[in-house]
Amino acid sequence: MAQHSRRSSQVEKDLYRRHADFCKVLSHPTRLQIIDILHDREMAVTDLAMQIPVAVGNLSQHLSLMK
Repeated sequence: MAQHSRRSSQVEKDLYRRHADFCKVLSHPTRLQIIDILHDREMAVTDLAMQIPVAVGNLSQHLSLMK
């Protein structure tokens, strides 16, 4: 029974880590703006860059983190 409890504890820790990582991705205002713009449709990075005041390279980095 103790081994099962340790396994459950590890699963919970992994879940908490994944949740924390996901929250980190959403913790940047630019990424929230990207989500808001893209929630209805797909868009090319260059088109998205016209709507968000950041360089295309910077925008690509944000999108990469959001994969």
